[in-house]
Amino acid sequence: MSKDKLVPSAFGKMTYETSNDGTEKMGNLTDNLRICGVVVVLIATFIPFEYLDDLISAGVLFLFSLTDVCLLTIRYKSPSHSFLGDDAMTGDEISYSLISANGSLSVGNLIALLNIFSLASGLSFSYCDSAALRYFLSGTFALLTIFVTIYMARSCEQSESTHYALEGDGYGTEKKRFRTPFVPYLPAFGIFLNSFMMAHIHWVGLIMLLGYLSFGVFGYAYISARRDRSENDEVESESMRILELS
Repeated sequence: MSKDKLVPSAFGKMTYETSNDGTEKMGNLTDNLRICGVVVVLIATFIPFEYLDDLISAGVLFLFSLTDVCLLTIRYKSPSHSFLGDDAMTGDEISYSLISANGSLSVGNLIALLNIFSLASGLSFSYCDSAALRYFLSGTFALLTIFVTIYMARSCEQSESTHYALEGDGYGTEKKRFRTPFVPYLPAFGIFLNSFMMAHIHWVGLIMLLGYLSFGVFGYAYISARRDRSENDEVESESMRILELS
């Protein structure tokens, strides 16, 4: 990531050692280790372990849910992406059909609803004082999760070949490549369980996870924006130099 200028160059700086015969041996990411070590020591020193425990648990559950989300994103196409039109259709008919297709829920919206309903079910079960209201709300959001999953299975076309699919005989061993079974029901069930358990973690741990993710997203966006501006400046400079030479 440092070589691709996605993070500061200090994280990718190598420290090489010279052996007795004068040859260089592969070194270590010394600056990277120092920076990460200092950050870990500061976190361990000033943040109570009970909050770190909640942060780690919430982070692991979030990553498991993210794995299920990636599987659904790769496997399914949005209803609007499945429309190819008909040669006999006129321009107005095609435009109307495209508008109707785009009005359908996309895969991204469906996945967002899966996570929202699952988390809402867990929060209702964890924080409602009334037993009747707790079971009613939790069961309602669970049923909505099931409804969204069934809608995805019926309305979204599976992508037969994706950027990550292997061609030919899979791994070159004349064996069929592995495909996760019971999609979208199995990953949707995983999202529900992970979000349900995440809702039972202390709110401090959830806020820490949100802050950690926000820091990573905004920091990455800032570094990427600087990289884009730098590359654009280099392209403009190179274009000006070529124009001057011509």
